[in-house]
Amino acid sequence: MDTRNIWRPVAYEAEKWNTPEVTAVCAEYDVLRKEWLASRDKLAASGGLRELTERVKRRQAIETGLIEGMYTLDRGITETFIERGFKEAYLAHDSTNIPQWKLMEYLEDNKAGIDEIFDFVKSDRELTAGYIKELHVLITRHQDTTEAIDQFGNHFNAKLLKGEYKTRPNNPSRGGVVFGYCPPEQVASQMDELIRVYGGALADAHILIKAAFLHRAFTQIHPFQDGNGRCARLLAGIALIKDGMFPLIVDRTERGNYIDAIEAADSENYLPLIAFFEENQHAALSRLLRGYNFERL
Repeated sequence: MDTRNIWRPVAYEAEKWNTPEVTAVCAEYDVLRKEWLASRDKLAASGGLRELTERVKRRQAIETGLIEGMYTLDRGITETFIERGFKEAYLAHDSTNIPQWKLMEYLEDNKAGIDEIFDFVKSDRELTAGYIKELHVLITRHQDTTEAIDQFGNHFNAKLLKGEYKTRPNNPSRGGVVFGYCPPEQVASQMDELIRVYGGALADAHILIKAAFLHRAFTQIHPFQDGNGRCARLLAGIALIKDGMFPLIVDRTERGNYIDAIEAADSENYLPLIAFFEENQHAALSRLLRGYNFERL
């Protein structure tokens, strides 16, 4: 296989992120945000905001595992779970490709993760490397192993280190290409640098740039054996939720576009990832408000 070394040491190069095209996308986001905040106030006044927020959380919990290939779940059951909550009784024998009890464990862990970042934002905690480790423990509570590759290229199931940085390379392969992430010996220092840049150089950046930078830098470090994608989406969600918006929910149908945007960012073309995040917020708002007549609220 060919190897593509995509890791770059964490650094915020403002001129590469703040292009005119990115500025235009950020302006579209600002218009959307204004629209949502007005609708949110009406929802809160009518008492509907709490339940709609729970539906958003349940959707994120389902889709984040789907795009990682942790399980399959048919669309009908997905919508039932979103509307009514996670109950094994709603499942048919062919609703998923893993044991039903295991699916429920994974969904509850993912839901615990999204609940946690909402609580994190509400309590106004400071983002730290230690907190990210705590988040990883939470979302992997019922995941005991992960697929690993030895020095001879053989695949095997390794014990998952929960809340601990990787001790061996975890470079994924796709389409005959191995993507090289941060070496294990540099993970701790790079995570510290990510936190430093996020709280410093990015302090005055637009929220879309903050969210995209956090996601891109974290995925390039790829600090854990497994669960990096789930963590990255939660971390990006922290930035967006702090701005009054929605967590990052990547629908299974959007997986290809999402990966394309990540790979473009790996090549220092950040516009596709920022545009994907903006479009993602549009989609979240459309799903959330569907069926509601705000003229009557």
